[in-house]
Amino acid sequence: MMKKPQLSVIIPIHNAAPYLHRALKSIVNQTFKDFEVLLINDESTDESVEIASEYLKYPFIKLINTNRGGVSRARNIGIKNATGEWVTFMDADDWIETSFYESYFNEIKKNEETCDIIFSGYIRELSSGNYKKISLSPSYVHDNLSITIEYLYKVEAFGWAWNKLFKRSIIELNQIYFEPTIQLREDELFTLKYCKHVNSIQIISASLYHYMMNNNSLVHKKRNYIDYQRVSDQLYKEYYRYFDNKRFQEKYKIDYASGIFYSLTTIYTGETPASKEQRLAFIKKFIKARKQLAYPYKIRYRANKYKNLIFKCIFLCDNICIIDSVLKLLIRFF
Repeated sequence: MMKKPQLSVIIPIHNAAPYLHRALKSIVNQTFKDFEVLLINDESTDESVEIASEYLKYPFIKLINTNRGGVSRARNIGIKNATGEWVTFMDADDWIETSFYESYFNEIKKNEETCDIIFSGYIRELSSGNYKKISLSPSYVHDNLSITIEYLYKVEAFGWAWNKLFKRSIIELNQIYFEPTIQLREDELFTLKYCKHVNSIQIISASLYHYMMNNNSLVHKKRNYIDYQRVSDQLYKEYYRYFDNKRFQEKYKIDYASGIFYSLTTIYTGETPASKEQRLAFIKKFIKARKQLAYPYKIRYRANKYKNLIFKCIFLCDNICIIDSVLKLLIRFF
């Protein structure tokens, strides 16, 4: 009987030919060797399958072909075929430094009995060549999980699937999977559901995962903000149902209200098609979210000065029809 690997690495692939060699080379060059790689081909139409097949000479790499279903479905197929004690994910256009997985398992050895999930930092790379390093501090690990999660959320390390290791036993026992109908913030929802079942969170300081901001990849699509808000509503409920950290709750309420406004602007600019009923429903949702804030002036919107001006014009108004008229008028000039 073959020994099961310590780690299963799940990589969804859809038309990733320009980047796939780099990703797979970074995998096979890992100093840590006790893992399997599950390549889930999501009906690629370019040379991705041919490139992936070149790496099947490595006995720890498997290729699974599936009908087009999106990144969440592809990851779920990977989870169901995984045999490792731990599970992690990787995007096909990203790459990892050689000691990435070794750094995780060095930490596991220190806390083998209590370790349920491990987070790491990462490097965000833009196509322009610019990058931003997200570093984590293990000193922020706290017995109160919501305090640790608040820190991870604040530094933009919570909402990804690829900068952490999950225990497969926890996933299977609690039937935790990615929502196949969701294409936005699905990583964050999966991680949040998983963290409901952990007793401890570990953090490593290494930032060895290179996250490529490539607009053509499977996971970087043009957003439909109707869907985005539907997921945000679900996340909002999940955070409040589980975490009693009042400071974190207030911060998330601010982010939630800011996200609603962002979605509103995409509707009025035409980026997100919406009916009149949907427009008015978003305005009503924004007013309700704003009123629930202790400090509503902290609502923010990261955009150009013109859209921020629109925001200020409607911020204090409670009349849905007036806000609708103002947005329709002002958005024409921007």
